[in-house]
Amino acid sequence: MKKKPPVGRRNAPTIWDKVDIALLIEEETSNKANKPKPEKSPDEKKRLKRKIVALDLLASTAWIYSLVKVFIADLDRLAINAISPRLLPILDYRLFIYAALTAVLLVIGNRLKDKALLLATLYVIFFPVVILIWKIPRVVYRRKSWTLLFGMLNVLVSLFRSYKTLIPLYVLLIEAALIIQISTYRPLVVLSGACVVAVIGVLMWRTGRNSFQRSKFITLQRDVIVKIVNNLSSYVGLQPELRDPRIKKFNKVQLELFRDRMALGFCLTRATGFWMHQLNSYRKAGVTVLFGILSFSWLLLEVLLGGAFINMALVKVYPESFTLERPPSILTCIDYTLNALVVNGVEYMQPTGGLPLLFKIIFGLIGPFLALTLLVHLTLSYKPSRREVEFEESRRDVNRVVIALEAKLKRDYDLGGYNIVERIQALGGSFYVLILQFIAERIPHWEDELDVHSSAPQ
Repeated sequence: MKKKPPVGRRNAPTIWDKVDIALLIEEETSNKANKPKPEKSPDEKKRLKRKIVALDLLASTAWIYSLVKVFIADLDRLAINAISPRLLPILDYRLFIYAALTAVLLVIGNRLKDKALLLATLYVIFFPVVILIWKIPRVVYRRKSWTLLFGMLNVLVSLFRSYKTLIPLYVLLIEAALIIQISTYRPLVVLSGACVVAVIGVLMWRTGRNSFQRSKFITLQRDVIVKIVNNLSSYVGLQPELRDPRIKKFNKVQLELFRDRMALGFCLTRATGFWMHQLNSYRKAGVTVLFGILSFSWLLLEVLLGGAFINMALVKVYPESFTLERPPSILTCIDYTLNALVVNGVEYMQPTGGLPLLFKIIFGLIGPFLALTLLVHLTLSYKPSRREVEFEESRRDVNRVVIALEAKLKRDYDLGGYNIVERIQALGGSFYVLILQFIAERIPHWEDELDVHSSAPQ
């Protein structure tokens, strides 16, 4: 009896029968040969560095001046008043002064390239954006610290999620504190003191609640990664028209599309594994514990300053309920509040009863309560089981979508049993290969990181 010949996947018709690698290899070789590699001389690099430093100083000065002038004090008036008060009328013509400065800049610009002046102006105007998208990433890149990157992302995420609540609270706190400082109208001082009490209470509640909740940063990372992978799945799979049996060989455009979609898909899965690996390293580094300490330290400062203005309001509203050696200043109230937080007293300012005494007792309870809450938070943060469970839940959710995408790509591109990097390299995808090799060097067994084999659908 005649045996049937074995039929294997590699002997069956595959999408790779339509691939003519020579089309892309010739183009890549030609591009490498024709691409010039201009390199700046050391003198040019030094000049560029000096220009950037000068622009940084100029931009920093301009932004600090603008912020101080808008939110704190009129620096023009203070400076001229310090030089000679008789020159203050000049400020009425400051518009013409600014116009003259603009004209000077235009004259300087005539001696420079117009493009250089425009870029320098844009650099100064958008300096905060430059810091966020260039200088901070550059510092992270030069330090080669993913922990630093994730720490910065954690801070930015926390600020972004909380700014709608925190900005109104801080504005209300500052306005109320200012009224307490300068006003002598009793009902207004009472209302402002009540606002400070309310704001401090809300800030304490938010910090305490956040310290015992699961890490929002890791949860957000999971949600973003799952959403990105799900949304991009349809863009990296093989297009149905490329499987058309009437196409015997891909033309150049079809072949580039085939290569790019396949390479982007596998770069996405590997990059996801790399990101989760770095996120796990960041979690184990204990940076979250440091953020917890900083968060409670900031809350303590808020309570100290808020309590100082509360006590100042009490002195103004109930002066007969205090034994005072001298009229208290804000520094005196800060010292009094600090001693109250550590359950201590000061001789020059003693409450004799009523609401001031009640608030001193409350501050005496708040101090130990904050210390105890911080201790519990640190204990729970150092407890491995809690952090492991939180991270493993997020990792499982990410694994599920990444493994599904990996399986889909292997089916679409008939890659079962083939080396993916070698296939992409053969198609001339040098850029994609560099990304995959970069990840492979840092996670040699990325399948273990994502548990691909154990979790892959059967």
